[in-house]
Amino acid sequence: MTTPSEMLGIKKFDQWYPGQEDLYKQVMDWMGNGAQALGLSVPTGYGKSLLGMLIAQMSGRKTVYLTATKGLQDQLMHDFGAVGLGRGAVELKDIKGQNEYRCIEFQSMQVDRAPCHAGYNCPSKRQCLYYMALEQAQASKRVVTNYHKWMYQIYSHDSMKVSMPRATQLLICDEAHQIASVMENFLTVRFTAKDRDLFPWDPHWSARVWRSNVTDILELVRSRLQGLLRSVSNQSSNMDIDQKLIAEYRHLQSLDDRMDRLMVGLNDNASNWIPEMTDDDMAVWTPLKISRYNNVLFQGVPKVILMSAMITRPMMEHLGISDGDWIDAPSLFPASNTPIVHVKNVTVDHRTSDKEMEQWVNCIDEIIAGRQHKKGIVFTVSYARARFLTERSRFKSQMYQHNSHNLRQVVDQFKRASAPATLVSPSVTTGWDFPSTECEYIVVGKIPYPDTRGSVIKARQAEDKSYPSMIAMQTLVQECGRGTRNADDRCQVLIVDDTWMRWWPQNKNLAPNWFKERVHRTNSLDRIPIQI
Repeated sequence: MTTPSEMLGIKKFDQWYPGQEDLYKQVMDWMGNGAQALGLSVPTGYGKSLLGMLIAQMSGRKTVYLTATKGLQDQLMHDFGAVGLGRGAVELKDIKGQNEYRCIEFQSMQVDRAPCHAGYNCPSKRQCLYYMALEQAQASKRVVTNYHKWMYQIYSHDSMKVSMPRATQLLICDEAHQIASVMENFLTVRFTAKDRDLFPWDPHWSARVWRSNVTDILELVRSRLQGLLRSVSNQSSNMDIDQKLIAEYRHLQSLDDRMDRLMVGLNDNASNWIPEMTDDDMAVWTPLKISRYNNVLFQGVPKVILMSAMITRPMMEHLGISDGDWIDAPSLFPASNTPIVHVKNVTVDHRTSDKEMEQWVNCIDEIIAGRQHKKGIVFTVSYARARFLTERSRFKSQMYQHNSHNLRQVVDQFKRASAPATLVSPSVTTGWDFPSTECEYIVVGKIPYPDTRGSVIKARQAEDKSYPSMIAMQTLVQECGRGTRNADDRCQVLIVDDTWMRWWPQNKNLAPNWFKERVHRTNSLDRIPIQI
């Protein structure tokens, strides 16, 4: 049997993960016969990154592998960057945004801020680290990049915009459950108080007035850009470059880009763009239906794989993929190692009284009391609820609570701590792993519904009543999986929000199959179960 190492031409991965070879064969069959898009539900344990690299290598197609974070992009290059240096395989290249590369002509700035974008004729462009990486990525048959860089090429002036999407034959979208939020963040257009010097936007404008004023102001902005371009191009050396001039040019360029994108959106379908005026003097326009703009991600690539442990068919439909193929791989980890059970307690929402919240604290304390030889995590959804727990718990001396500024520091302290220890957090979901004894029980303090007060989520909920539940399910699945990273991990999950009793029966179709297998068959218990 040929091993992954032999297929990739590297020494690592000298054997298949359990179930991985069969899944690889299914995907390769789809490559020859399937639809344009494939949803690939791959629970933890299959070696997802290795699977993706094997598909990229053996398909023979020009492949771009997309990641949600630059950290994962770096990890892929660490694990697979040597592929192609051995026999038979094609070398893997990566490309990041310009802000990740330092300008060699003006070493105090990154390439995205370099004067070459404002007309300066740089004598070092052929040696520029960014443009060298871009050229290598264009030439390679296997490329790693992040979602934002891939999508930005539609609006950028790089030659990547022309050649990369046209040449790409296979797009592998890792952590695909994050695609909707990544696309929303990318497509959203924001205007700040700083923009009012040239574009005096008003929060009371209607969409029609916005469109009219953007049309008028765009001509002025572009005229100013041309004038600045001539001024910068007349400066011949790094000693002559006026940094204030460059900063003004970059701001005008950004304003031009944002105004143009909003115009395209409003002219396409004004009702699909939802305005929101924030307290910090910002105007934000967000597309209601991300699916209308999935071409920004897929860009006509003939084969697309959306791969994640948490992707579901409803998520694919939300992205506008209703006719794609689907492979649902079973979990390789015993369901009994991660039982999920609801303990009857109180309903936790904005109407919950302080007396009821005290009962909630007492229930969590009882769970912790029976697990003093273990470490666990309590998910609270909000920082306010986290503070309420830590201030009133009789186990507050063993609790680790973070804020938005010291998250990494507190998590590292918790990981190093000996039992008993409890991490109280609203946010250590995607990107955080607590294997083995780092976390042996999880308390879900509240079903993680998103805040539904904003204009965008209200509009989406009006279109699809299940939308907030889909977001909540995605977060819940992430929470419940933090302590189970291999087949030997054992992590008990206890839900202490009575919202579960009506919410789960109504929305379990939104969960991956492997997650549903872990939910206790009786659904709710009157008392805290014994530890596993």
